[in-house]
Amino acid sequence: MTSFSASKSRLFLISAMALYTEVVLIRWMSAEIRMFAYLKNFTLFACFLGLGLGMMQRWHGRAEKLLAPLMAVVVLMLAFAPQLHLTRLFFPDVVPWMLGVFALVVGTALFCLVLAIFYRIGMLVGECLEAAGPPLQAYTLNLAGSLAGTLAFTALVFFSLPPWAWILPVFAGLVYFSSQRIRDALILGGVLAVIAATEIDSPVQWSPYYRITYVPTAERGYRLDVDHDFYQDLLNLLPSANASGVQAPRRYYDFPYAVLPPCRRVLIIGAGTGNDVAAALRAQCASVDAVEIDPAIARLGRELHPEHPYDSSKVHLHIDDGRAFFHHAYASGQRFDVIVFGLVDSQTALSVMSSLRLEFFLYSRESFEEALSLLDPQHGLFVVGFSVGWKDWVAQRIYHTLELANHGAPLAVKASEYLDTVTFVAGPGLNQAAAGLTQMPEVRSIGPDLARVAARPVRDDWPFLYQNPRSFPFVYLGSLVLVLLTGAYLVREAVSHAGGPREVVWIGPCSSWAALFFLWRPRTFPNCLCCLARRGSPMPSFFPLFLSWPSWRTSLWRGGPCRACLYCLPCSGLRSC
Repeated sequence: MTSFSASKSRLFLISAMALYTEVVLIRWMSAEIRMFAYLKNFTLFACFLGLGLGMMQRWHGRAEKLLAPLMAVVVLMLAFAPQLHLTRLFFPDVVPWMLGVFALVVGTALFCLVLAIFYRIGMLVGECLEAAGPPLQAYTLNLAGSLAGTLAFTALVFFSLPPWAWILPVFAGLVYFSSQRIRDALILGGVLAVIAATEIDSPVQWSPYYRITYVPTAERGYRLDVDHDFYQDLLNLLPSANASGVQAPRRYYDFPYAVLPPCRRVLIIGAGTGNDVAAALRAQCASVDAVEIDPAIARLGRELHPEHPYDSSKVHLHIDDGRAFFHHAYASGQRFDVIVFGLVDSQTALSVMSSLRLEFFLYSRESFEEALSLLDPQHGLFVVGFSVGWKDWVAQRIYHTLELANHGAPLAVKASEYLDTVTFVAGPGLNQAAAGLTQMPEVRSIGPDLARVAARPVRDDWPFLYQNPRSFPFVYLGSLVLVLLTGAYLVREAVSHAGGPREVVWIGPCSSWAALFFLWRPRTFPNCLCCLARRGSPMPSFFPLFLSWPSWRTSLWRGGPCRACLYCLPCSGLRSC
């Protein structure tokens, strides 16, 4: 009985460790190596394929010897990605055969490393499943452990702990399941000590959403980077500030209040570190509701912003999703004179192969309609700022989306050259704002230029704001097909090696591609994501659990697990298209 209980405990622990390690690598790789921020599902591919293949094999000593060193190599590569020049790998959007060879080689090497790690973890899972008794009980323990691992990572992320704290449970699990515990403890302990030492006095913080870096600037402010990309400057734009280069950002942030009489209530969505809030306070607004989803960014704004806008008694800071706040405000009957969309993560230059992002739902027609419904019916203004840069189709898409929501053409102006921003204005006070623009010759209208180009509007059931209508993701789809074919071949060979029928690989294609169709349809998966996001659910921890059930199901039969592997490949392949 004792041995049987120990087998169940081992199954629970290895299942928890497998899912926990998966979500750690997905989160960490996408933050440190920008190529994997655009291709998160390829990390998921490697995890699922490795687990499925490993479950079909028998555990042997040579595989065990390599597990800890392989994990140490991956962890060190991620911890020192900037020093190894891995962060800024050129992403091959158009010409991979000319400029993206190094990125493809490194990406392939990392894919294989992750696959090799999870291949060995999969062996452990399969061994523990066989030893845990009846399949149904073993499967229940497997799912319970998977859920526990996912919840454990969610807790660590919620408390904004750094990566060395994430990998500590992984290393502890590897040592526990190792037969050479002293050797593996020394290897992994040394790696952990090195990584923890680099975090001392580091200007890096990890929020529930981002890797945040903050560095001082010459103008007594700070520059904020998110996942190695510029996010925001913490600016002192008071009239007494005479630093060079403040005129352009001051014109941008002050513009919403320059075209209105003195306002009473302001709502700012995507308040960030407080630049928009400070502008509302400079305009003598009576009350400012600032909504920011990331608590770490809001905390840095409170501590570091030179104007200290969050210290004002007029400011009410809400750590919440913008859409969720719309619903709460509407239910409580609140009305605002001005609603401002800050630069909600719009500075990040995204590839055409970009994953679906949470802020896309802020720029949908439904979101704009919700914002407009909260305006004062006499003179309310809805102002959307966006750093367009070279992505001209994004400005066209926002213009046409806002035109539908507003039931009329909005204003679109270049109030400043700051960050190549475009400002869109709509709402009941639109005519008054247009009249005010006649007194501002430095502001250039670009609305007619945007109106001439047709663009598909963004909706909750089609939230692809950054999709370039003039491009097609050949590299992404080609890589996807290559991984699928490679995965199918490896599964076929593994089944043959295990003594199963080779033709079982192609059983169930209808079920597999039906699952792919479910994830491809714009109405289902994005709506599911949006619904959970509005409730504060951490996306990285939920969806690996949601998508991983086929991989765990593979271990219930040793002779033909390849069917489930084929299911999980397409399911994970287009989950973020």
